[in-house]
Amino acid sequence: PAAPSPTPAGTAPAGARAGGPPVSAAVREKKLKEAEKAMEDGSKYMKQSFFHRPEPLMAGPFFERAAKAFTAAGEHARSREAWLRSVETNRTLDAQSAAANGLRMAARAAVDGGEHGLAAQLLRECADAWREHGDENHAVEYLMQAAAQLELSGAADEAVTLAVATVAPLATRTDASPLAVDQLRTAVGMALRRARLRDALTAAEALAAVAQRQTLQNSEFKALATITVIQLALHDVVAAEDAYMRHLSEHAGYAAARESEVAEGLLAAYRNRDSDALERAKENRAVTYLERDVVLLVAGLSLSVGGNTKASRAGGGGARDGRLPESAPAPAPAPPPAPVVGGGGGGGDEDDVDAAIQRAMQDAAAGLGGSGDAADLSAALDGVMAGLDGVDAPM
Repeated sequence: PAAPSPTPAGTAPAGARAGGPPVSAAVREKKLKEAEKAMEDGSKYMKQSFFHRPEPLMAGPFFERAAKAFTAAGEHARSREAWLRSVETNRTLDAQSAAANGLRMAARAAVDGGEHGLAAQLLRECADAWREHGDENHAVEYLMQAAAQLELSGAADEAVTLAVATVAPLATRTDASPLAVDQLRTAVGMALRRARLRDALTAAEALAAVAQRQTLQNSEFKALATITVIQLALHDVVAAEDAYMRHLSEHAGYAAARESEVAEGLLAAYRNRDSDALERAKENRAVTYLERDVVLLVAGLSLSVGGNTKASRAGGGGARDGRLPESAPAPAPAPPPAPVVGGGGGGGDEDDVDAAIQRAMQDAAAGLGGSGDAADLSAALDGVMAGLDGVDAPM
């Protein structure tokens, strides 16, 4: 294919990576000459004639060299095309893992060029190459990266569908990667941000199963409480009660966990139809130890079907199919969370943290009757959760 046009004259060249320092004109010119010469040499080896057969084994390294030089010159589109030429040579040789690596690098070049939709497509192809190579864990990893790029491109619903379809089978796989818990947590958050409650429930159930198998108790208990919260947001109290009793019997230590305390308080309020008890359960300090998207969902819980307002639009509408009713506008999607969440420094006096939590949750409860969206509650909780980083031990 024809090489994409170079950076227009007068445009400041980008760095080797998006956001990196700009390269000088002299360095850029040198790298472009290197890249073009390497592309020419690689193409010669791929020519076919009566006297010459293509030599992909010889051509591949030249295309890789060209791709790296184009990246150094800030020519991300041309770097992507060079990586794809390298992928062609590796596929000819049936070297699927090398082809997958080339597709990964092509996707990175697309991201550096701001082409998130194209990056998602390339990452899906990368996952396919890993599957052909027989590596399912790498396939899942790159499909989840594709979902993240779809979300960044604005195709958030497609991203949720891909993410949940990718991680749901992990519930029964005994060879799941150590990354599986983070992948499942990401899928739950993506679904909640799009108010896809039943998809979030599917991912949360898989998360609880995988975390239990991998003996990651903190993640396991958070997932169990998340299941209860989602079922209550769907107003399926019977299913929530049944699942909670099953969790107590099948997950050792859950009965004494703070996440269980959250679930029990919310269930008791729904069981007794007690709105005051529900508000007290929502103000429980232990709620803030759940994942951020789940905290927002808790704040929007209401005993009346369809009665949720501000926070319900963040994921608790109670529609039968697990989606918000059409009359309720969806919130602006929050930025995707970091793939791996670690413990913070923070700290401070626990009484101050308790007071801050109470104020934030009371403010959230008071705001549920008004207009607006989940961003107000999100901002109120950000400071509180930042202060808790030093209180909760990292996973």
